[in-house]
Amino acid sequence: MKQPAISLIVPIYNGKDLLPACLASIAAQTFRDFECIVVDDGSTDGTAEVLDEFCAADARFIPLHIENGGVSAARNQGLSQARGEYICFVDGDDTVRPGYLAHLYHPEFDFTLSGIATWDVPSGRQLTALCPPEGDLPAGAETSARLLSGLFLNNVYAKLFRRSVLEENRIRFQESIAFAEDTVFVVEFLPHAKSIHGSGDLDYEYKKYGIGTTLSTSFSIKKFRDGIESSQRIEAVFKEAYPSLPVDELLAPRYFFMYEMHILSCALYGNSLSREEQVSFLREVFRDPRFRSLWKKRRLYSSQPKPVQWLVSLKSPRLLLLGARIMNRLRGRTGGAGA
Repeated sequence: MKQPAISLIVPIYNGKDLLPACLASIAAQTFRDFECIVVDDGSTDGTAEVLDEFCAADARFIPLHIENGGVSAARNQGLSQARGEYICFVDGDDTVRPGYLAHLYHPEFDFTLSGIATWDVPSGRQLTALCPPEGDLPAGAETSARLLSGLFLNNVYAKLFRRSVLEENRIRFQESIAFAEDTVFVVEFLPHAKSIHGSGDLDYEYKKYGIGTTLSTSFSIKKFRDGIESSQRIEAVFKEAYPSLPVDELLAPRYFFMYEMHILSCALYGNSLSREEQVSFLREVFRDPRFRSLWKKRRLYSSQPKPVQWLVSLKSPRLLLLGARIMNRLRGRTGGAGA
């Protein structure tokens, strides 16, 4: 059987209503030399039947049904089955424009990136556009720092990875991490990429289906610990691969974001925890030496209103929780969005 140029990997979990649009957008690609491995991560809503029906009509689409293990496990299963020269990812609730693969495919490069358009589905509005630097990019410290600082490494989609580089360096998703695992995967690949190309085409359509449960509206201590662990892994890779870079300075905004957002998420949305569990978590963070050091530089990094910054600066869990309760009541009266 002929090796395809690209193996697309699409993880999906309980997305029977969203998957058809995703797969149809892949089937409509102008670049035709691909296989698409769709990994059903133990769905219970009829996704499996929708997937099998679609795949039966197009031999390029390969269904893979596994027990539920999370998105990283699903992607790893897809990687183990992939045969393409390149690997590309699409999430099962997103869509791609017809030129997605054509604009990414440059066989002379190990790594290519393209743009991401974020869409608010209920309103039909495009919210943001993230475009990487265009053209041939020199592999090495300067480009890696530029891509990390510009948030271009935060996702595995809208990218093409040479599969032989992944295999030779045994790069896989860390299944124990459920936050920023995409960034860790890309960062572990990046030092091994000898050639890089950027495309400004906004071919990947990241869909937001209403408010949902985002970092700002939900809280989990595991998410926080995973976020710190992923940041530490990124730090270790960059310090080893690029010793000339000021890595601590480069990663300071990432660490600050992890601390600030999880502090506020715990205070505002930590309803799954008891009061004492919230206090214990906040006390732990407030005592963290890295947090204390970064918080002194909050004017550089924080986008929160001054009253919110002041509340956090008190480093008193109980006062912060009291302030959060007041903010929640005010937000309920005005219909505001909160911190």
